[in-house]
Amino acid sequence: MQRVAIFCLIALPLGSCGGPAQPGGHAVVSPDSPIGPAAISPDDTVEPALAGSAYQVEELLLTEQPALVIRGQSAPTELETELSGAIPRLIGHAVASGLELAGPPFVRYYERSEQRIDFAAGIPVVKPGPGSDDIESTALPAGPAIATLHVGHYRELPLAHEALRQWAERAGRRASGAPWEVFLTNPIVQPDSSGWRTKVFLPLAE
Repeated sequence: MQRVAIFCLIALPLGSCGGPAQPGGHAVVSPDSPIGPAAISPDDTVEPALAGSAYQVEELLLTEQPALVIRGQSAPTELETELSGAIPRLIGHAVASGLELAGPPFVRYYERSEQRIDFAAGIPVVKPGPGSDDIESTALPAGPAIATLHVGHYRELPLAHEALRQWAERAGRRASGAPWEVFLTNPIVQPDSSGWRTKVFLPLAE
């Protein structure tokens, strides 16, 4: 699946996905943002099965992040189409509601199989705002989590999810909810997929 123009270019302020924000823009998600706060113990490394390189796994304590989302279900081959429709609608609704974006878009996966993906396409906002129709005002959860940075093509993201799953299993921890991916790189600014950066989060039970 090609998630190139979907996440970083559709009406997003300059700097949202490709680096530091320009004047009038919004900052990219960073280790100090509400989506990815500073690590408690970032020195654990996991070699995921089939991965060509190790993933650094951070143990985090997240603060709640207000967001707007559209829930949906699709076949894996149709996910790009679903997201390309959802993200601009979310951004348009945020702008019309006077809401400031807090970072780049994300996708949260509630169920995945070879036949169906149950997902939520979302954008973080600085303050909670109203929903509308199928647009839901919600929040990414507060609490313990682990995260890892994937550098490379989106089709290799399952390896990052597997790294987090292995870490949790080894540590005797269990997930408390669905994982999500935050897309940090603008693929048009950075067309070389080997440099695409995506942060993957997995919330954990207390």
